[in-house]
Amino acid sequence: MRRAVLGALVVTGLGLLTSAGFLVASGVHYRLQEDRGLEPGVAPVLVVGLDVGLLVLGVGVAALVALGVGALLRWPGARTRAADLPRQGSGPQTPPGRPRG
Repeated sequence: MRRAVLGALVVTGLGLLTSAGFLVASGVHYRLQEDRGLEPGVAPVLVVGLDVGLLVLGVGVAALVALGVGALLRWPGARTRAADLPRQGSGPQTPPGRPRG
């Protein structure tokens, strides 16, 4: 479980760093075009890189959420046994181990 969480954290970090890097590169590219007197436009390579970074970030976050839900479901006492739940329409319930009457 720890390896999976560590792997998901690494993927999330890579996605975050990739997105941030391409976002900064896109801003620098835009600024250089302005300084040259050109009409600034979006560089397709930078947009694709940013999209890939966001996709990897999303996959990492989804993996972390899935691992967290899985850990909560395996937590002792997280599930209640069906026998301990009150039944609908069966009248007053008595605690387990106590005789009715």
